[in-house]
Amino acid sequence: EIRVAGGWVRDKLLNQHSSDVDVALDCMMGVQFARIVQSFLALQSNKLPKVGVIGANPSQSKHLETATMNIHGIDVDFVNLRAEEVYEANSRIPTSDTRNFGSPLEDALRRDFTINSLFYNIRTRKIEDWTGRGLVDLLEHRKIVTPVDAHETFHDDPLRVLRAIRFCVRLDFVLDEQLKSAAMSKRVHHSLHVKVSRERVGKELEGMLTGKGARPGCALDTIADLHLAGSVFCFPGSFPGDHDYQAGEIIAREKSEASDGMKDSCTLSSTVDARLLHLCVFILPFHNLSFPDSKGRETSVASHMIKESLKFPTRDIQAVTTILRHVDEMSELLSGIRTQLMAQQKQEVEGGTPIKLPPPCRLRAGLLLRSLKEHWVTCLLTAASLEIRSVERLNKQYEDEVNGTIDATTNGIGDLDECWRVRPHLNGKEIIKELSLPKGPAVGVYIDDQIQWMLLNPNGTREECMSHLQERKRERE
Repeated sequence: EIRVAGGWVRDKLLNQHSSDVDVALDCMMGVQFARIVQSFLALQSNKLPKVGVIGANPSQSKHLETATMNIHGIDVDFVNLRAEEVYEANSRIPTSDTRNFGSPLEDALRRDFTINSLFYNIRTRKIEDWTGRGLVDLLEHRKIVTPVDAHETFHDDPLRVLRAIRFCVRLDFVLDEQLKSAAMSKRVHHSLHVKVSRERVGKELEGMLTGKGARPGCALDTIADLHLAGSVFCFPGSFPGDHDYQAGEIIAREKSEASDGMKDSCTLSSTVDARLLHLCVFILPFHNLSFPDSKGRETSVASHMIKESLKFPTRDIQAVTTILRHVDEMSELLSGIRTQLMAQQKQEVEGGTPIKLPPPCRLRAGLLLRSLKEHWVTCLLTAASLEIRSVERLNKQYEDEVNGTIDATTNGIGDLDECWRVRPHLNGKEIIKELSLPKGPAVGVYIDDQIQWMLLNPNGTREECMSHLQERKRERE
């Protein structure tokens, strides 16, 4: 029999789009069958589609060899039905006594969750629910449940505990109580930390943060509630106390409301990156911590979490590092703007009149934006969460205050958005010529002077800027 398995069946029953198909075979290995399909397609179109092979790696909980093909634009995986496996003592690597082919029931019981254990039989054109619970859990209970004891399922592949969270938040399902109990066990946490590659952990987390139906705040909240943060965002060398992560996620939950409101009203080119915002806020408790790396260099703990624990790309490492490096400075700027708000009449703010920042405050904001570039709005919201963190229990009045400060900040410095892209009036050679300067460090001083003047005088001309630099030179002489 040839059966379509797992996600495709689940998504069709939920009337959702599925981008790939898993085919399960009961009497042939996936690679063998893929070669047959390859030959058939070659006869139809005179083109030989490629067959990829993903080898089994039981030590990393990848138990079956899988053949992959792209057929008419659809990714298709071919694999044999999985049998009950026989293990050596103290090992999760199957022995030679394990059969190559299992029954549909055996395979269904080895699946991660009942909602993914359903088959569509190609011959009979019927749904097969071998666990007897898949359809009910999917369509009625809307619950994430494991086919067998959750401890056994997670021991079989610890990454499944993160998959449970991903399906829960994306489908808006609930987690089974037994599953939650197993997910909170130290044994599962340890297995996730030592048995699953960090690349797989990062990929699973990425699936929670982005894409259709993603709810990053809810996903990170669940990770914290299940005490899994230390196994996902690994502290260098050891696990920290979970309370720090939980405190961070409280911030993320409250801040997500402010960020949603801001995204609706913000017309700036640099808008909030919700994915980065939730990551930064979640690891915010560690933003001032560092440790010596293998070469003795001081390294940010937060950067380590993104780079080594999640294996996220360099652009994410750089973005998170930049945001958290400047979050304290942004927080101080927010405090200054709040002071300005209190000094102005309330009706002016409510009327949408931008607050007028004093030159020192505007200059500080401009230089900060030049450092943060397109991440400044995300940093702004992360900094606002520092204030929320200091409040044990939020109330509507305080939320309104925080949102008011955010709005006032974007109004007050909104014209500085993309100031890092503005070309200087004079380049280094022109400054040397106009000011009769020798080549050397002194030129950089006047380049900085020019940047500061342009931030304070966005409509100033080249001639006015030159006059300012000449005046600065006379002052220094």
